[in-house]
Amino acid sequence: MSHGTLQNGTTSNGNRIGQTTTESVHLLFVGAPLLDISVKCDEETRRYYGLKSDDCILSRKEHDELFQQIFHNPESHLAAGGSAQNAARIAKWKLGTKGEVAFAGQFN
Repeated sequence: MSHGTLQNGTTSNGNRIGQTTTESVHLLFVGAPLLDISVKCDEETRRYYGLKSDDCILSRKEHDELFQQIFHNPESHLAAGGSAQNAARIAKWKLGTKGEVAFAGQFN
């Protein structure tokens, strides 16, 4: 059953938008899975691996050693990335225990 928004500010199940409901919410997000990595590094490390400040790259074989360093660095921050994963993470944060969130994706 669809629960779309109607023009009078209610959903098709009769709830006002933003109204608390006892219904459980189940969401599925589909997208390309990505991994966002944030880590502090010095200029010498960036130069060694051919990286630029405030840049984005697709990793290659020559970055394998860098990834080993990053994954073993306790100050590295790893997070789900890509718009679908980010939306799923925010949805779960907002829903808390009132709903379930799932993600499906495929690496090419």
